[in-house]
Amino acid sequence: AVLLPYFDITMAEDKAEQLRSVMAATHFEAQSIKVTASIGVAQLSQQETAAQLLKRADDALYDAKGSGRNRVIIAYLENSHTQLEINELKEGEFVEVFDVETEPNPDESEASQKLST
Repeated sequence: AVLLPYFDITMAEDKAEQLRSVMAATHFEAQSIKVTASIGVAQLSQQETAAQLLKRADDALYDAKGSGRNRVIIAYLENSHTQLEINELKEGEFVEVFDVETEPNPDESEASQKLST
């Protein structure tokens, strides 16, 4: 979890997208391993506990994973039946929960096999 005090929803979403992009461009020791990051972002409301905030961010993370991975999803308040417009939300603390997965590059499978023998 990453806490972002004093970020509004647009800033938090931008920061999450920057993190996702940086991770996607990562190379490990001359190997091209595809790294993807699914990120859920939630804003703290006055009516919820820290545990509820983390659950909403975690739910958004699983929504990101379930909708194709490698994306950022904003968690909106549970009691709203429609997603709130970004400019309707006020500044608050955000939490980002993310999951990182690696996908080996198929072109390097031969090199990986040589390393394991």
